[in-house]
Amino acid sequence: MEQKKQKILIITYYWPPSGGSGVQRWIKFAKYLPACNWEPIILTVDPSKASYFLVDESLINSVANNVTVIRTKSFEPMRLFAKIIGKKNMPHSGFSNVNKSSKLQTIFRFIRGNLFVTDPRKGWNKYAEKAALQIIDKYNIQHVVTTSPPHSSQLIGIQLKTKRNINWIADLRDPWTDIFYYNQLMKIDFLKRKEAKIEKRVINEADIVLTVSKGLKTIFAAKSEHPDNIHIIENGFDTDDIGTIDPNFNIQFKGKFNLLYVGIISDQYNMHGFFEAFEKITKSYPHIHLNFVGVQDQYIHKIVAALNLQAFVSFFEYVKKASLVNYYAQSDMLVLAIPDTINNEGIVTGKIFEYLSYKKPIIGVGPTKGNAAEILENVSAGKMFDYTDVNGLTEMLRQGVDKTTQFTYEGIVKYTRKNLTQKLVATIETLKNRPL
Repeated sequence: MEQKKQKILIITYYWPPSGGSGVQRWIKFAKYLPACNWEPIILTVDPSKASYFLVDESLINSVANNVTVIRTKSFEPMRLFAKIIGKKNMPHSGFSNVNKSSKLQTIFRFIRGNLFVTDPRKGWNKYAEKAALQIIDKYNIQHVVTTSPPHSSQLIGIQLKTKRNINWIADLRDPWTDIFYYNQLMKIDFLKRKEAKIEKRVINEADIVLTVSKGLKTIFAAKSEHPDNIHIIENGFDTDDIGTIDPNFNIQFKGKFNLLYVGIISDQYNMHGFFEAFEKITKSYPHIHLNFVGVQDQYIHKIVAALNLQAFVSFFEYVKKASLVNYYAQSDMLVLAIPDTINNEGIVTGKIFEYLSYKKPIIGVGPTKGNAAEILENVSAGKMFDYTDVNGLTEMLRQGVDKTTQFTYEGIVKYTRKNLTQKLVATIETLKNRPL
């Protein structure tokens, strides 16, 4: 006889058709939870009311057919600002598209940082809270997940925990007040203190806090009265995402040694040393080529122009996940970058796991003692180099073109979404014996 599945409510602002890497964490957990005897119910925002900066309709196909999705209204000031200043001018993606000389964007950053506590998407909370209470009562829900960013979603968890006897799991995918662009929000000191108190309240009132890396666990544990309640559930990859390859895709890739960088890139990432190494290699290997896919600011374009590398570098805008497989298929080496900021040792981007699934050498730029470097080393998938290690970067690029890199990709199976969902379930089920 099949065991009856226990329902779990997952509250997430970002859900398809929202694009980007952050949305995929709970798409995949929702996909594999039923096999572990948990039935997910997703509470999210109506996309017609949401303010998404990236939209990827293809991700709708990634949502399992047996997953219940409930959507609510929202009050979104960001939509009004987008109409005023234009969506392309709206700061997003870690402020990677910010023009620091733009007075309009500076004004917006100040308003965004000081008018809204904790963020502009807080306007969804009252609608989400009302719907969540109804779902909890209707289905006798005992376990609720709130995932952020946006960190305002964690305030919903505080309210639900106060009003209902539930086990609350707060999933913090990114740092909160320690995020590398926090100072760019231009918050006044009073609001900084207030938001720090809210962050600490979430960490201490949630029954379980989930995060994605050792470094982030250390940051949150320092603010916790119960550090043993903080658990690491990494992001991962799903082998089902490696789809059909188009044999006629982008003929310009043919006959070259292609490097691929996917995602956000801005001046926070400090790629000067990498480009020095790349420029050196082009002199000996003129068939090498670097492709950027995603969100790039003018910082990268200026470096490329300064080094006269236009013939060796191509830029592509955000590509829907279903089509991204073609870029990976025609690439020979993958480029990873970690922002050159404080507390960056704990930054582990979701992109690193997607890279692992393709089993191609990964050349990284970032903290050599950080969590991302540790993952690359432990599974023998690549190497992380310091931002200024031009010689090390040059040598790995040379080995890549000569096909003399020796990586085994052993142990990457522990980062499959299926295995990570089992890890998630084991963590949540520790709450079953706790009195509500």
